Amino acid sequence: MCSIKWTAINMDYGGLYESVSGTELNCHRYDIIEDIGDYIVIPMSSLNGHNLLNNVYCGQRLSAQLFPQGSGVDEPVVSQLKPFQLMVRSDSFPINPEISTPGILSQQKGFQLRYEQIPC
Repeated sequence: MCSIKWTAINMDYGGLYESVSGTELNCHRYDIIEDIGDYIVIPMSSLNGHNLLNNVYCGQRLSAQLFPQGSGVDEPVVSQLKPFQLMVRSDSFPINPEISTPGILSQQKGFQLRYEQIPC
């Protein structure tokens, strides 16, 4: 089946914890009226594009490893959903202000991803 494989070249975007990946619940939180956090959305994606599907990614690694542990290494993320999409969410609020100290999460650098279309 046709799919897109996303691989991190650089990943330092949002999240709760230093040096690991983030998915879903550790990428954003809901305040009284708004969604808070910086994250990317790769809809219906996972390590292989079939099992344990995620939508939201953040942190200092790209990986589909589930909350709460995350992963300390970058791993490809695959999506078979068409049309192929990548969405970005950013705001000026850290998701966890208690750990956003200079040099750690408050100084996030952003992300650079490579994509590869896997033939049908």
